[in-house]
Amino acid sequence: MSPHPLHRNNIIALLTGLLLLGLFIAFNEYAGWNDLRKKREAGNIPVSERLGDTTGFVAKRLAFHDFEAGNAADTSTHIVATGYNSGKSLRMNSFVNFSPGLWIRFSDLKPAPGSWLRVRAMVWYSGSHAGLKCNLVTTCNRDGINYKYQSVALDREPLTPDRWNAVSLDYRIPDPAAPRDVVQVYFWYYGGGWMLADNIAVTLFEKQHE
Repeated sequence: MSPHPLHRNNIIALLTGLLLLGLFIAFNEYAGWNDLRKKREAGNIPVSERLGDTTGFVAKRLAFHDFEAGNAADTSTHIVATGYNSGKSLRMNSFVNFSPGLWIRFSDLKPAPGSWLRVRAMVWYSGSHAGLKCNLVTTCNRDGINYKYQSVALDREPLTPDRWNAVSLDYRIPDPAAPRDVVQVYFWYYGGGWMLADNIAVTLFEKQHE
């Protein structure tokens, strides 16, 4: 029996919507990355930020992804049965471009002035280091447009193939921000191979009140 035309049209509409959403995210991601690259080449912003001494800060974990709740037997989840000091991790490739991380509005985060995010994660890859086309990204988003985009390009980091490597990024949260603005943290994989990601941790550091 052939699918009902209305049902088939709904499926087509859903798939078209998902495709357009993916294209929008990819375009916005590339635009943010390209703008950051141009600014770095012009010497307008530092290559990276460093929180440094955390004395006087209060730390609060906002997100942690170890993928242990995933089902490695279900290939659609892209969870594999190996991880960093654990049993599972996320396999990223051309079908899994974005990892889980953090998505939170400023109205919910309510960061104090001068707050920071610290992102830590473990990654595993094989083959050429130059082929590790993946960025660890932290950014703020207003009405679908990234601003204060910071990233760590993994192919420029001193990582070693066929073992777990620690990667990190410190990010000073801009202020003031609109309540509906969003803070986002994620891996963006844009290579043709694959890599594993595990123990993605996002921590907020706020100055202690006197």
